[in-house]
This record gives sequence, structure tokens and C-alpha cells, in this order.
Amino acid sequence: MSETNKKPNNLEELRRLKLAKKELKKKQNAKPQVQPITPKVYERVFKSVPNQVQLTEVVGSIRVMTFNILAQSLIKRELFPESGDILKWKPRRKMIIDEIQLYDPDIICLQELDNFDSYYEKVFGDIGYKVKYYYHPAKRHGCGIAFKAEKFNVVDYDTIDYNTDKTCIPSYMTGNIAQLAALELKTNPNVGFIVGNTHLYWKPWANYERFRQITIYEKRFLEFKERMKNQHDHRWISLFMGDFNSEPIDPGYSILTRKRLELSELEDLNASRSFINKEDTTQGSAVAAEDDGEAGENIVNIDDLMTVDQLITTYHQNTRPWKSIYSNFGKINQDESQEGSFGEPKYTNYPSQFQGTLDYMFLEENDRSIGVKRILMLPHVDLLKPSLPNKNFGSDHLCLVADLEF
Repeated sequence: MSETNKKPNNLEELRRLKLAKKELKKKQNAKPQVQPITPKVYERVFKSVPNQVQLTEVVGSIRVMTFNILAQSLIKRELFPESGDILKWKPRRKMIIDEIQLYDPDIICLQELDNFDSYYEKVFGDIGYKVKYYYHPAKRHGCGIAFKAEKFNVVDYDTIDYNTDKTCIPSYMTGNIAQLAALELKTNPNVGFIVGNTHLYWKPWANYERFRQITIYEKRFLEFKERMKNQHDHRWISLFMGDFNSEPIDPGYSILTRKRLELSELEDLNASRSFINKEDTTQGSAVAAEDDGEAGENIVNIDDLMTVDQLITTYHQNTRPWKSIYSNFGKINQDESQEGSFGEPKYTNYPSQFQGTLDYMFLEENDRSIGVKRILMLPHVDLLKPSLPNKNFGSDHLCLVADLEF
């Protein structure tokens, strides 16, 4: 074979070796392939609640839910550093709806509800719900009361703007709101539910403003219920729900459940009332995700505010206590990772920089016409770590669900 015939073969071999070397280098420098996480809602279990009110007659039952779904408009990756692609709108919105469908509640109180016109209104309609939606112009998200269209008629509806309510002047213009709905059963029009839904101001030092908002929420709720009783010959059952941004050790929980405050709680509220003109140092907190628009603007002097004693004596002394449905959790919980205060779960909110119970469903404590049959248990903390949202849960809050008999 001549030299001229060998040369092309050598060139081809050289090219092959060069290409093989290039491919090897590419493989060595390549990042390891990570399998994408497929989000799927973790199914929690229901447990029966013992030692409940013995109803003389059971005419029906309903399932109720409260759920802060985490507004997409509030998501910033620095506030949820461990959540990764779960924060994206399409997978997260699917998880929210999947979780609602999984538990199939009859009535839902939703907080941080955004993208309502563009997405949620139609989707809720497709799965059988009507939704009363309300938001404050200072915010990009609001609240919604959803109910099964085949089961309920709306008798009346009202809203509360804590900025402008005349009960007592605000310490801050926060843009927080509440909703009130009177729903009657289509199958038994003599029975109705007064549903309250709220999302209270979040800042940790703002206990006075939160206490003021709780005061207004309860007052307006009871007035709304009294008006319904006067106008309609129904048996009205109270469902007082929402994200109260208050832990069980806070004054707001105490005033609702005990109708009195300890000295330390009074001192805390008075200190919070005096704090309104001081510099805010919480903006770097993860819970600052709830800050939105111009909410939080201080507009008053301390001397113009009602005192804590005035709020209590004027609005709370003659009202009856409330019973938190999830204060029954401690009776049936066997998971030490979820052992909280006053029988409540330890966590209903689990973002990266705060973990605690903020969400509640209250019944009137003295109402013997309704009983708690079952509640949805809280997951083990390992399913929440490192933080929410994660592959198991689409929000940084856990939904609360209860089966009630009446």
C-alpha cells in the first residue's frame, strides 16, 4: 500500500481520537443529573374527636376548611430559599387545587387569594364552588369564601375594611380585611351558617393593631349574625375562621377563648400600642412576604388610639367565649413533633424563618347545636422540613379541616 493511501486513514483516526477526547472531557465537566422532583400533595388522616357535645338530634353534617394558600404575588425566592421550583406558579396552583379536592370541603375560607379573575374563579367553578372574593386596593391579594353551589344559597354578604371601620381608629393603615357570609342549606333552609373569614396584620410587634382588628372582626360578625336572626327565621351556626397571625400564647387568642387577659398580656399590648412610631426592624424577616403595597403606613398619634382597657371593657366584656376547633388536637395527637399550646398544633405555618400556629376555626363555646366529629391531623414535622412550600404542600400554611354535625 502506498504512503498516499495511508494518510487519509491516519487523519480519520486522528479526528476520531480528538472527538473521543472531547466527549470524555465534556462528561467529566458535566454536572451530575438531578432527577426533577414531582410535587404531590401528601394525604393527611382524619381522627375522631372524643367528648364532644351530645346533640339531641343530628339533622346534618358539613366539612369546613380554612387555608392560607400563599399569594403568588408575594413570592420572593430569598424568602423561600429552600422551596426551589415548587414556587413556580403552574405546579403550585395545581397543588393548591389538588389539596382542596382531596379533602372536598363544603365551605372554605381562603386567605392570600390572588390571580382570582385569571385563574381561580373558573377553576373553582369547574369543581363545583362559588366564591365570594374581596381584596383591599392596597394589596394584590385578598380573601375568599368558597362554598359548594349545589348545597348552599347566599342569604347575605358583607365585608370589613380594618382601615376605615369606625369602631376604633387604626394604629396603622394595613390593608387587612374580613368577609361575612350568611349561607343557608338548600336541603334544609331552616339551618344556616354565619361564615367569617379574615386575614389579620402580620408584623410581630403589632399586637395592638392585631388586637384591634380582632375586636372589630368579632363585633361586626356578631352584629351580622344578629341581623340575620332578626330578618330570617333560621337556626344560624357561627363559623369564625381565618389566618389570625396570632399564636395561642398571644393576647388575641386569649381574649377570644377566655374573655380576659393576664397581666403580661396587657403589658404586651400596651407596649405594642406605644411602639407605633418607632422604626420598623422586621423588613428583612421571611414573614415580610406578607408586606404588600403601601400597607403598614402609620397615620395616627398614640394619644388618639383607644387604650387596651377601653377596647376590652367596651367590646369584649359582654361577649361570649369562642372554642377553637383545633384545640381538640391535643386530645388525639400522638405526634410529639406537633405538640403545641392549649391543645393547638405546634405548626400551621412553616416557612424558612418562622414556624408556629396562626390559623384557626372557632365555634361559639356555648352553642350546643353543633359538634366537632373529626379533624384533619397535622403531618409529622419531617414532612415539612426544611420548610414550606415543598414537594408535599403547595403553601407555606397547612390547611385546617373539620367535620361538623348539627
